[in-house]
Amino acid sequence: MSVNEAAQRLVTGDLPAAAALLPDTSRDLLIAGYSGSFSTLIMILTSTTILTAAVVFHSLDRGQVEDEDETVVESANIDQLN
Repeated sequence: MSVNEAAQRLVTGDLPAAAALLPDTSRDLLIAGYSGSFSTLIMILTSTTILTAAVVFHSLDRGQVEDEDETVVESANIDQLN
């Protein structure tokens, strides 16, 4: 159970409490684990943000093309009426 508690303490940034719960683990190893996990989290969040932005940009761009097509059709219909 102390490993789970230490992991929870480490996740919240409470390094002294995590080190106290794992006396056989060096402080440098805990810092390296925390740093590596945080870097992975940042990469996942960055990738998700970029993918979401690409999807939104593609959706907005596609909507603009459809609007332009409708405008061309409406212009053609108005020209035929005249």
